[in-house]
Amino acid sequence: MNLSEQKSETTQLLLAAQDRLYAKAKANIWLLYLASAVPFIALLFRPFIPSLDHLLAVVGVLGLIIGFAMEQWTKKRVETAARIQEEVDLRIYGNSLPPNEGLTGGKVGEQITVDAAGDYRLPDHRLPWYSAVIEKVTEPSVQVVLCQRENAAWDWRTKNYIASRLTYLLFILIVLVFIIGIFSKDSASQALNARQLVLSIIVPASALIFKTWQLRQSFYETGKARQSLDEEIMQEIEKFKKIRQPILPDRLRIFQDKIYKTRLENCIVPDWLHERLQVGLQKNTTKSTEMIVTEINKTV
Repeated sequence: MNLSEQKSETTQLLLAAQDRLYAKAKANIWLLYLASAVPFIALLFRPFIPSLDHLLAVVGVLGLIIGFAMEQWTKKRVETAARIQEEVDLRIYGNSLPPNEGLTGGKVGEQITVDAAGDYRLPDHRLPWYSAVIEKVTEPSVQVVLCQRENAAWDWRTKNYIASRLTYLLFILIVLVFIIGIFSKDSASQALNARQLVLSIIVPASALIFKTWQLRQSFYETGKARQSLDEEIMQEIEKFKKIRQPILPDRLRIFQDKIYKTRLENCIVPDWLHERLQVGLQKNTTKSTEMIVTEINKTV
């Protein structure tokens, strides 16, 4: 375990590359989400302009198709960023954690990393990646698991926060569709029949509703998985405090595999919100790490 490796030029380059790749993926995901809102916004004018029916149906279907296509392209960037982040972790963990190339696919090519990073480097307030207090624990395997725990603890809080907000938004969107359907009329000023309701209201709204539901599920499931992992890691730490035996590498690898798999999900926190949440959550995560380290050292 070598936390000072966080300061090396190579690690800084890797962190910059993964950060930029994630940033591009975020832009794709959230711009696509905003694009899916266009036909929904047009629905608000449907009660006043009934002639929008056919256009709204076509735009709604196109929105779903484009959404599926762009999602596959975005996943490639997310996967590359996750593999680079895995390399950063392994460099910091040293010999304490064996690689799992069967899952991660090994290192990303140097040229891809350099091109992705460009001249960008992480700002000072984003570093160090892991809390320096971790080095106060002398057992290397526990140092690794504390870093893994910081990954899990920070991430499940952000994912749960956004999942809850998307749940509220999904409810609001469904209520709006219901209201629009009630007040919409056809060209003869009659209430819409079932076919008209589907084509002129439900289909145009489906792109945004589906995308909101999909993002909500991704954030919720990933947050749930990270929270469960946080609990597993804390149980492992409690076990170490009692028996004072190093944590087995295979056990550390299981934790790391779970972290890697959740990094592949397309539920990435937008940069502006990440910066906002980091102010409180990173401070709290570091504080909890300090408390855990103090407890571990008390039992020595």
